[in-house]
Amino acid sequence: MVKNLNQLKKALRRGVEFEIVLHIRPECIGQIRRVTEANTRGLYSIIPAEPENNINTGNNGFGSHFEWGPAREWTFDAEGVCAKYTNYKDRTNEILIAFKIIGGDEK
Repeated sequence: MVKNLNQLKKALRRGVEFEIVLHIRPECIGQIRRVTEANTRGLYSIIPAEPENNINTGNNGFGSHFEWGPAREWTFDAEGVCAKYTNYKDRTNEILIAFKIIGGDEK
């Protein structure tokens, strides 16, 4: 189980899938995403079940981009949910995204 941002960065490598359980954009909740690329700054992900989705064609086929940000903006719970919060003055502590890693291997 992931307990901090450093562990999360190591866990989310190419091919790993995660399920979005909360998102600032409600239409993203429930999506299963697959990591296409990850590095120390962030990750890219696609929706493998929806090959025609615009998200999958973004960033030269790498998909949607997401930056890690600082560790203080993250929480990790006992059920395996990793949540990133906003750090904007007008919307502090609003969840940007919360997800659970569900599996996958490097592909």
